[in-house]
Amino acid sequence: MTFEYAPITKGLMLGVAATSIFAGIFDVKHYLHLQLVPHITRHHQYWRLFAHHLACAGSSDLLLTELLLYNASVHIERAFGSVKFASFLLIVLMLNTLGTFVAQLILHLFPVVGNMSNYIPPGPTAVAFSIIYQYSRLVPSVYEFKIFGLAMTDKIWVYATALQVSCF
Repeated sequence: MTFEYAPITKGLMLGVAATSIFAGIFDVKHYLHLQLVPHITRHHQYWRLFAHHLACAGSSDLLLTELLLYNASVHIERAFGSVKFASFLLIVLMLNTLGTFVAQLILHLFPVVGNMSNYIPPGPTAVAFSIIYQYSRLVPSVYEFKIFGLAMTDKIWVYATALQVSCF
């Protein structure tokens, strides 16, 4: 599988990898996470709402995110077309940014839950999981196999990688 007819995916993967590597090299990873208190409320750093989508927190997150994007996003971009896929990503980013901010504001009203949900690690997880949802809906499975009598398809590898990303 190549990046033919998938320039948005190629740019997305290169952008996430480059910003993650540069953040590690220049030691600015501490600017990438999203935290309501003190960054948003006290210091008014609203740029963090958008910056936390740009890079991954660590090399393992970066590897797994790149695997997810490569295995699922190319198929979805080819199915949607580049323009529709780019607008899909833009809408996902805007809705996730708005939803995250509103959820943090609401959860901050409750002290116990608000303290637990105050820190959101960096990474394009919303983009990756929205692409995986579209992948599960649109891409048919190529083959099936059984392990210990349990029927599985070739899509299990994408879902297993997504499970690992969600556990970090």
